[in-house]
Amino acid sequence: MAEVLPEAKFELQTAKACLVELRDIEDFLVFKRKWNELLYCLEKVWKKAERECQELEKSKWEPFQGKYKNLRKAPLLMYLKQARDCGDHLTNKLVEHIPGSITLTNNFGEIIPELSVSLTVQEDGSVSGTTGAFNLESKATRIEAKPFYNNGKPYNPPKEHLGKQIKQPGDPLEMAEIAIRFYDDFLTEIEKKFF
Repeated sequence: MAEVLPEAKFELQTAKACLVELRDIEDFLVFKRKWNELLYCLEKVWKKAERECQELEKSKWEPFQGKYKNLRKAPLLMYLKQARDCGDHLTNKLVEHIPGSITLTNNFGEIIPELSVSLTVQEDGSVSGTTGAFNLESKATRIEAKPFYNNGKPYNPPKEHLGKQIKQPGDPLEMAEIAIRFYDDFLTEIEKKFF
């Protein structure tokens, strides 16, 4: 028996491979290129599944597909689709590199511009120091999805997906994981129902 939905599955596997690579990329420009590739693959999963299902009985396929078309209107999936479309036509910044930082404040919340302190970074990434009373806040370097406009309509990184909070809103990797699960479930349901 021939493989079911081979082209759509290929795009999904490519999106999964992009996500694995994105986790280890340290160069921001390389990250942006791989992010755009992932966005294209996600959209191609949908389009290729549609084409591979053209021969299915319309009276069964169209209601099934309609359910998923409605789910694709969820803010996270719409954001990713519009980001892909935006990447084709506009110069909007879709992701941004946010440098890490360390801030020291005294007990009154005032920033301490200069302080002689001995800091130790532990293997788990925690930081400890020795000096007088101060508060230390460290933020790791990160990449963040940005709001953008496409066709005059604003798109913001979503804070939830289908009623569930996103743990780190704006984190492109978390958004990609959620989208990949959605499209993986979509293809699995097609197989169960039609093949």
